[in-house]
Amino acid sequence: MYYIVNLDNQVVAADSDLLSWLKIDNLQELFARLARSELKFNELDSSTLEIVAGTNTAALTQNRYPLSTLMGDLILVKLSEIKEATFTPVDLPEEADNEIKFIIDDKEEDETTHEDINLLPDEEIDFLKPVEESAIEKEESTLALSDESIVIDTEKVSELLGITRDDYSGFFDEFIDKAIELEDAVRDTESAEHHKAVLSLSELAQMLHLAALSDILEKVEKESGEKEKRAIEAFYYKLSSLTTQTTHTTQPNDTVFEPVNEKYDHQICDLVLENVKLIHFDFQIEQASEELSLPVDLIEEFVNDFIVQAHEEKKNFIDACKKGDIDDLHRIGHKLKGVASNLRITPLAETLEEIQLCEEKSRFEPLLKKYWGQFMAFELYMHGKLHHQGRK
Repeated sequence: MYYIVNLDNQVVAADSDLLSWLKIDNLQELFARLARSELKFNELDSSTLEIVAGTNTAALTQNRYPLSTLMGDLILVKLSEIKEATFTPVDLPEEADNEIKFIIDDKEEDETTHEDINLLPDEEIDFLKPVEESAIEKEESTLALSDESIVIDTEKVSELLGITRDDYSGFFDEFIDKAIELEDAVRDTESAEHHKAVLSLSELAQMLHLAALSDILEKVEKESGEKEKRAIEAFYYKLSSLTTQTTHTTQPNDTVFEPVNEKYDHQICDLVLENVKLIHFDFQIEQASEELSLPVDLIEEFVNDFIVQAHEEKKNFIDACKKGDIDDLHRIGHKLKGVASNLRITPLAETLEEIQLCEEKSRFEPLLKKYWGQFMAFELYMHGKLHHQGRK
């Protein structure tokens, strides 16, 4: 199981295995639970992570790997064997003697004696879910060479990662180019560059949610000899089978309806962001470039993408306020905060974090107006800076 955090230790992505283990349907639900402190990831030490939901806890071993990406410095966290999980039933007295503790030892595993452990309240989770297929069958399925295309839904994945669809497509193309560039190193299993090349591609595949490829690269890392070579062959075969699509593309004949200005029972406010007072702050793009070890031109490109994304999310903020959808406000705030934080636009990231964590309805309107005032001042500054550079 894997998840990714930024430099502020905020979760920005998680794989389907972790979500399934937590009995959570999607990344937005995970973000919402973390924001409301219904779910906590506590790092006990460098090798142990504790997941807490109410009075229920589970301790897992963790390995952390630093990632250098075009989105900034991130950390990939791999969760492996369950070290210890505890559960205190609510109908028992709160005494130490009544605590039920489950210790799981992989070496002495006996599936006939294992009990289901509740990690989240009212949700049953089997930490030792039986394997649906044998290891041999799973390996054959993973490495099978099929002419069937592997379709990546760029709209869905980009939303999960909190980036624009165009950005994801750009990262996807760069991954393909990098895989081709590193092919000689990947195939030469005896070379000094082999392990580094495979690890680099594996990290990128995880980040871009290319599960079909990351599973194969994991086998490349673990296997040797003919099995390793077979996995490498499967990787490059399936690489050529990747294709992207969006969930829905508006066609010329599609009918577009203008939204009706409705009133909702749980409306937070009728948010109006026009004519908000600009709130200027200092942002040094050269400093961001230095911290991220990326060219200034590339930072400018990412900033422009963020500006476009912020304008797109403006309507979603307004709609969420009308509908009284606090979860959606948290989700949008978290998504924009992640990008702003990665680009080192600190004041914007801090305000967006306040929106993400806000629980008082009366505070949303002033916070959103503060954010929009900061954003409009930032956009004006960037346009002026780029215009000035163009005249030179």
